[in-house]
Amino acid sequence: MTARVRLASDLSLEIDCEASGIETIIDRLSWDSARTSDVAGRVRIRPDPRAARIHLRVGDPAKGISWRDDCSGAVELNGGLASVELDDRGTLSAELGVDPDNAFEPTLRMVRLAAELVLAVRGSAVLHAASVVVDGRAWLLMGESGAGKTTTARRLGREGAFRIADDTVLFRFADQTVEPFVLDRGGWLPGRRGARWPLAGALAVEKGADTTGLAGPVGHPLRTWLAAVFAPSLPPRPRLALMEALGRQAQRSAPVRFQVAPSGPILDVLRAPSVVERG
Repeated sequence: MTARVRLASDLSLEIDCEASGIETIIDRLSWDSARTSDVAGRVRIRPDPRAARIHLRVGDPAKGISWRDDCSGAVELNGGLASVELDDRGTLSAELGVDPDNAFEPTLRMVRLAAELVLAVRGSAVLHAASVVVDGRAWLLMGESGAGKTTTARRLGREGAFRIADDTVLFRFADQTVEPFVLDRGGWLPGRRGARWPLAGALAVEKGADTTGLAGPVGHPLRTWLAAVFAPSLPPRPRLALMEALGRQAQRSAPVRFQVAPSGPILDVLRAPSVVERG
């Protein structure tokens, strides 16, 4: 099977697969295949009985890449072994050996890893954040797991905001735009795919407050941005470039504490004149 899957609105990945069981991934991610996109790389997938012996602990579906030099490395995934080459333009070439009886999980993890790598080198970041669009601009909802990002995004959606991400979103530093990430369920909703919105600002969600409102900027803006980035280990040069971009972004868009009460309206807070002016 040979197919092209989307990594972002303007990037795709070619997959050449000799294993079975990945049809669902192809169907989900090969949308709008006729549209022109930049091919960011190629992954060849083949059965490898050795991969069946790789079982990583829960919550650690992929180990960090062991880089042999500035552009080539190896990585272990649950049920998969991969070799990776990544050039300084953000073009990826990979060979993935998968458990013949379970190709789905390592293939999905490889697609995600490919997206995180090529997007980081090309000046973007995959963020652990929810996102909603209010009056044409996108708010990033940051916070640790369990902070209430997804719940808050869905509450805002029910009140009239346009929910574009539940847990993972793509942010482009160059033009300060936000777009749904291809593997996030919120991005699969109608009207989301292929669209981008200008950034309104970043919010650090704090659930369980007595009243809903903004409580000023977080104490360490860079730390909040760093914690939000889904980034595998990168070679030295792109890693440094990503850290510098995050440093500039933390100064430009310092996250504001968004304290959210368990009940009551919350969208009005993001439409207040002072918030609009700040964004």
